[in-house]
Amino acid sequence: MMRLFVFIAAFLIFVTYGQEQMQINHRGRFFLRNVNEARKILASGLIRQLEPLGLGFITLPPVGPAANMYRMKWSVPMETVANKSLLEISKRKDLCGNYKTSEYSGFYWKYDLVDAVNDVGKRIFGAKFDPILEKLKSFSSAIETLIFLVWAILTYPKSFPIPENAEIGPSEALYAHRYEMGCAFDDVALCILRDTTANGTLYKEGVACTKCPTYCEFVEQADGTIDEGDLCVPPKPGSAEDAGMKLSAEMKEFEDSSSSPVDIIITILVSLTIIFNTVI
Repeated sequence: MMRLFVFIAAFLIFVTYGQEQMQINHRGRFFLRNVNEARKILASGLIRQLEPLGLGFITLPPVGPAANMYRMKWSVPMETVANKSLLEISKRKDLCGNYKTSEYSGFYWKYDLVDAVNDVGKRIFGAKFDPILEKLKSFSSAIETLIFLVWAILTYPKSFPIPENAEIGPSEALYAHRYEMGCAFDDVALCILRDTTANGTLYKEGVACTKCPTYCEFVEQADGTIDEGDLCVPPKPGSAEDAGMKLSAEMKEFEDSSSSPVDIIITILVSLTIIFNTVI
């Protein structure tokens, strides 16, 4: 009887955990879809289509078109990193901001994406920002994509190359060469990306999808026709492009964790001495 009880309890815990993970992944992948829609708008050069939304006094940056913008895909390892960092982020006072380690970059917001963007907008524009949010809320089918785009515009880099420690909020998700993202959700949401910055440039200028390191994606339209899309297909795991991205991240982590060039030289000399003595 006791064994049966333990088995049932373990099964219920497993099912509950699985449902929780499914819920988190579902929300994350829904947000990922909106991020890719934002990347597509930037890549196509149509970001100024936001003009009719009544943004008024917000100056839209001259962004896009981007010739090498990957479609972002979900990363379970980065989702795990985000989950482990939620407690730390929840203790921060700001409603939204940046997250950085030697290996990852990201951005977070608390409670609700609209509240977070409203907080940023009011800090910059004051009460003038209210009508913009009201206008955005009328586009219910695309509200999260539009909110994300407005947040990205508010935090978009003012100069290039982008400094290493610049806090650019969700613009972290607009680097064309990045193609993996993982998010975790609770009272606070945190999205993580690999911290490689392509020498401080967001993308290569040019007609969308013309400088893909891989190849351009194709999109099936409602009438069944297939057209070339605006985003590049992300590299396959183990491919040369994927290996290059991971190597860049590892090299950056090594540079960030090194105290000084002197320390590196000393380490090399000690290693060579040990090898030489072993051979002798």
